[in-house]
Amino acid sequence: MPERKLLLGALAKLLELPFVDTDDQSAVLRQQETLDFLAMVAGIKPVFMTGRGFYDALWIKSVIELANAMGLDVEIGPMWNALAGREGLPEWFVRFAIEAHRSEAVFISKEAATAQAVHAAVTGNPVSIADEAALLSYPACCVRAEYQRNECLDRAFFMILRPAADTLSDR
Repeated sequence: MPERKLLLGALAKLLELPFVDTDDQSAVLRQQETLDFLAMVAGIKPVFMTGRGFYDALWIKSVIELANAMGLDVEIGPMWNALAGREGLPEWFVRFAIEAHRSEAVFISKEAATAQAVHAAVTGNPVSIADEAALLSYPACCVRAEYQRNECLDRAFFMILRPAADTLSDR
């Protein structure tokens, strides 16, 4: 029963956290974030990640404080990138695309070994799609699809920029 008590206590605290964004989309995302946090506390998923795709600074700050109070491991740093490369794109654009996708995220975990893996990923150790899927408890096919969507967007963006880039390089 202690796990049930821990989960109910964490849920009560999560529901009390302050937030800035009050629109419907933010409310839905906060609910999903709350479920993901509880899944991490329950051991269903190794890592809770927030701050990427959802950014309510006040709520995230409060989640970090809650995690610290619960004795959980908190790592704040850049989101890793499991995408190997963007073949056929010029070097300058690949550097730009990597930087554009780099965002800071908050990673919270219970287990020391998981925290060490997250720390390694955040500090630049290579992460594979399988690693990311395992840490975040997402299906590998979904992680791969997310990277493929990002690569397609990068290629489309490059196609838009290319005429201007070609003009500048001719000067």
